[in-house]
Amino acid sequence: MTRLILHIGSQKTGTTSLQQFLQLNRKILNKNGMDYPHFSQGGCTNGLPWVRHLNGVDVNSSDFRELKESIEKYDTVILSAEQLWSEGRIYDPRPEEWKNVPYFEQCKQFFSQLGIDVFDIVVYLRRQDQYISSSWKQWVKVGFLTCMKEDVFEIPFYKMTCDYNQRIEGLEKIFGKDNIHIRLYGQEAFVGGNIYKDFCSCIGLSWDDEFELLGGYANRSLTFDVTEAIRRLVLQYGCQERFLIDVIFPTAFRYSKKHPDPKGMSLYTFQEQVDILDKYHMGNQRIAKDYFDRDQLFSKPTENGETWEANEETVQLVLKLFKIQYYANKMPSKKLNEFLAEEILTYIEWGKIPWKVILKKHLKSLMKKK
Repeated sequence: MTRLILHIGSQKTGTTSLQQFLQLNRKILNKNGMDYPHFSQGGCTNGLPWVRHLNGVDVNSSDFRELKESIEKYDTVILSAEQLWSEGRIYDPRPEEWKNVPYFEQCKQFFSQLGIDVFDIVVYLRRQDQYISSSWKQWVKVGFLTCMKEDVFEIPFYKMTCDYNQRIEGLEKIFGKDNIHIRLYGQEAFVGGNIYKDFCSCIGLSWDDEFELLGGYANRSLTFDVTEAIRRLVLQYGCQERFLIDVIFPTAFRYSKKHPDPKGMSLYTFQEQVDILDKYHMGNQRIAKDYFDRDQLFSKPTENGETWEANEETVQLVLKLFKIQYYANKMPSKKLNEFLAEEILTYIEWGKIPWKVILKKHLKSLMKKK
């Protein structure tokens, strides 16, 4: 019998770190009869090609052959993609003939045809208000969202992904409750104090001291003020994801690392956090009772937590620098020095980071490109 472990997220629960860990330690997994296959698409998110194209798979592709070989060779195959939690809906719409077929029923049919006998679904859940705070920063920084926090719940993506109970009930109908493995996100909830040991414990893999661990964060976060500056930049100029990653992120991450938000800072006030959890109270309670034999799924919000309010001076300063980079990236090289000569002088020393040097290096690389 071949077992498929589908790690489906949810989003903002350390998924990227876990995926990189699994990819890094593939040889150790193989020694234990498990595999985390690598494909030409998706990078370390090896479930991504199948999230996108379940019904349009090229059976002659190298990726399809790699998947089949992995299933035939190993007792357990692991696929991971946080996009599975949202049923891949941020990607291509499904073909017309599949629109009335539940997404995970489609997944089950696809993998069963390849020889999968047993399905284990692993999902990490994070308190909804914390998930939205982190997710809002993630989607704004890549240009997917430009709304403020008040409008988040009008977005269908959040209406679906925040209702954990509805998502879990749908999975139970297709895979059976015994095959759903719910883990809670947070150091205090992890077996062994980290997500790597917790995941290994969940899938029945003994911890190996030879495992290689990642240094730092796999998916670096920005401060709320820097995220707000990016939101305004995208609103004003319609910047695309590739531009943000290539040009804006290096500066954004430098500032965020130098001036991090206070630990535990939230997008929402204490009362807003309570209201969000009240919205999902019944569903969360059902999961808590059925999977953890307790009344409460998550810890309660605390009144002494800090709520983010935009520091306009910081946001405007960061936004101004982003605009300089935006125009520098657009303009012919002969105009760069003329446009930036006066602007650079205002950024001699910002937060003890030599922005003048950074900008000059940025310009130098741009001049070479031109």
